[in-house]
Amino acid sequence: MKRKVVHITNFGTLGGVQSYLYGVNSKDNNSLLLSTRKPLDFYLKQKNIKKNISSLSFFSLPFVFDKKSLVIHNLILSKIWPFLCFSQKLAKKPLIYHEHGIAWHSPIKNRKKYIKRISKVDCVIVNSRATARLLKEKYLITKKINVLKCPIFLYDNAKKTSNKNFFRNSLEKGYLKIGFMGRLEAHKNPIFLLELARTLNQVYGLKAEIDFLGLGSQINFLKSQALEMKVNAKFVGLVKNRKKFIEKWDFAIYPSLREPLGLVQGEMALMGKLCLSSNVDGIPEVYPRSMNELLIKMVRSSTITNYQENFQFIPELDDFSQNFSPDIDDCCVKILRIVKNPELYQKILNKHRKFLASNFCIDKHIIEL
Repeated sequence: MKRKVVHITNFGTLGGVQSYLYGVNSKDNNSLLLSTRKPLDFYLKQKNIKKNISSLSFFSLPFVFDKKSLVIHNLILSKIWPFLCFSQKLAKKPLIYHEHGIAWHSPIKNRKKYIKRISKVDCVIVNSRATARLLKEKYLITKKINVLKCPIFLYDNAKKTSNKNFFRNSLEKGYLKIGFMGRLEAHKNPIFLLELARTLNQVYGLKAEIDFLGLGSQINFLKSQALEMKVNAKFVGLVKNRKKFIEKWDFAIYPSLREPLGLVQGEMALMGKLCLSSNVDGIPEVYPRSMNELLIKMVRSSTITNYQENFQFIPELDDFSQNFSPDIDDCCVKILRIVKNPELYQKILNKHRKFLASNFCIDKHIIEL
C-alpha cells in the first residue's frame, strides 16, 4: 500500500497554493490535506475534495505525522514552523518544504529568518526556475533546490469554452469584455485593468468592460477608481461556477507586479480564453517560449513604490530588479492586433494549450512529487 502524503498549509485564506492542493487531492487517493487554521467554507464545499480538510492543533502534531510523509507549503515564516520542525524530528521524518511564493515577499526584511529556517530543511521544492534563482542569488541558498512546477488543471466544473466568432459578437455590441480572477491585492495590480479600459477607449477608440472575480483589500479602492475613471466594472466576488462569467470574456488580463509562477493564466487557456500577463518572475514559464503575443512588456515606473522591498525577476534583463510594471500601451497594441486578426486567437490559444498539456500534467506532477 502506498504511504499517505500529508500536505499542510493555511486553508483559512484564498490563493493559488490552496487551489493547487485540492486539485492534487482530487487526483491522488494517497493525499491528505491539513490546515493550520480553520478552513474557509469555500474550500470545504468543493465537491471534488475526497476528504475534508482537517484543522490542525499543536497537541496533535507529533501523532498525526508519525507514519506519514509531510510536505509543508508556504509556512516557513509562520509561527507554527518551529512546531512542524519539532514534530518531524520527533517522528524521525525528513523536513520537506514546498516554496510557492513566500520567498518573494519582503526578501530583504525576512532574509535572516528565512535562511535560518531553510537551513534545517532536508528537501526544498520550488515551483519555478525564477524562484530557484531568487533563493540562490538573493537568499544565497547553497543546498539542492528541486524545481517542480505546479500542474495546470481545472479543479471545478469549469469546462473548455469556445471563442469562435466571439470578437464579432462583442464588437457588434460596441465593447470588449475583459476579466480578472484572483485576489484583489496591490501586488496583483488589478488597477491596471481599469487603466487599460480607459486607455483603450480614449487612445485607441475601443470600449471595454471589466469583470473582477475575487476579493481582497483593494476592492473598495477599485470601486471608487472605476467611478472616477468612468469605467464600466463589475465586482462579482467569489463564485462557485466560474464558467458562466468567464465564457463571456474576450480576454483575461493578469498584470502582476510579482508572481512566482501563475496558475490562473493556464486555467484561462484551458477554459478557452487568451490571457495576457506581465512578463515578470515565473509567469513566462507557463507560456511557450517566444509567445510575445501574450506577455506584456515590463517598464521601470517612477509611480510604483517598492513598499515591501520586493525583488522582481525581469526576463528581458535576465536579472533581478525593482519598481517595474506592465506597460499599458504594449498591452493595448497586443489586444488590438488580435482583435483586427481574429483568426490569431484560436491559433495562439491552441499553441498555449498544447504547451500546457505537455509541461503541466497533474498526473505526472503527482508521480514526480
